[in-house]
Amino acid sequence: MADRRAAIRWARPLLVVAAGAALAGCGGKKASSLPTVLQAVRTTLGGSSASTLTLAGASAFGAPHRTLSGQGEFALDDGIGYQSVDVAGGRVTIVYAPQEVYLQPTFATRLPATKEWVAATVTSSRNPRSDVARFVEQAESLSPQLLLDEVRWGGVDAIAHGRETVGKARLVRYDVDVDLARAARTAARRGSPAERVALEQELAGSSSHRTTVTVLIDPSSARVARIRAAAPGAGVGAATVDLTALKFRFASEPPADGQVAQLSSLSSAYAATVRSPWTGGSG
Repeated sequence: MADRRAAIRWARPLLVVAAGAALAGCGGKKASSLPTVLQAVRTTLGGSSASTLTLAGASAFGAPHRTLSGQGEFALDDGIGYQSVDVAGGRVTIVYAPQEVYLQPTFATRLPATKEWVAATVTSSRNPRSDVARFVEQAESLSPQLLLDEVRWGGVDAIAHGRETVGKARLVRYDVDVDLARAARTAARRGSPAERVALEQELAGSSSHRTTVTVLIDPSSARVARIRAAAPGAGVGAATVDLTALKFRFASEPPADGQVAQLSSLSSAYAATVRSPWTGGSG
């Protein structure tokens, strides 16, 4: 059987020039904190990052109240990336592109013969089916790209909360108040179709149309080093993503067409997969 790991091909290394203005002080005034956060977010989005994911309460993966972990890499300036998450029954891999989200489920998940991936394809001009929209929201809620763009597009205030030690680094913590309606409107104009769908789903799942995203910034690099959030209505739990800058750019290619089953075209025989494509089991 073909190797079911992510179909990622690496491009030649390309040094990334460090950028970003000096980080402003983390004083107690709320009005001064948001520009500091937004500058760090923009700097981080300007390059590539390795990511480490910790997911708490991930009931959508068939393991409620369990903490899951994952690793990935993202070309944040190009809107592409991948990450693999260890789940009950094996590992799932998600590949992100502006108009597609691909999921390689565990071996036990039922798919048509020869198919190894489930894909959701969305466009900027049409709203997808509800199951496709939820699939996209669940996948995107684990992506640092969406979490950072959510802050960039919808952040209305940020409050400094001192420092946290992560590894050997002392990071400055900010809690950011995000207006999901504003973020969704901006995504419709400037974001990828997948981000637009994910943010519209979050907006529909939040009674207040607000959410809080915690951002931890490394003062030595003026970059976001950790981001924590729980996407309203996604049902995948609270995600903590640690980011480490990469000194190279990478390119990814989608899985081969012959290995991909479009979520929107799966028949009723795969109802369990359509209903919850993240879970293991024979469906």
